[in-house]
Amino acid sequence: MHRPRFGRHFTADWPYDPHDGVGLEFVGAPTARKAFLDVLRAAGCSSPAACRILQLLEEGGTKRTTVRSTLRFDRIGDRLAALGVAMTVIPPAKPTDPPVATCP
Repeated sequence: MHRPRFGRHFTADWPYDPHDGVGLEFVGAPTARKAFLDVLRAAGCSSPAACRILQLLEEGGTKRTTVRSTLRFDRIGDRLAALGVAMTVIPPAKPTDPPVATCP
């Protein structure tokens, strides 16, 4: 089973399918705007989305998003922490029993 590269940002077991993606939560206003945008863009975030995340964090909000599991979360989290932004890894939700909804 694929285990994403979390480093110290998530140490529990990761028994999830690699195609499920990884949830992230960002909290805190970055101390350097350009460096923050560079981190997100280097991780594959589009420029408009990165700017929206920046604006939300600067307004005191938080941002949750789902990203692909192949990213280097250890590097991303460490770079964001150096800029004053905390990154929390959120594992996929466990399926409910019975399913709440089914897709056709």
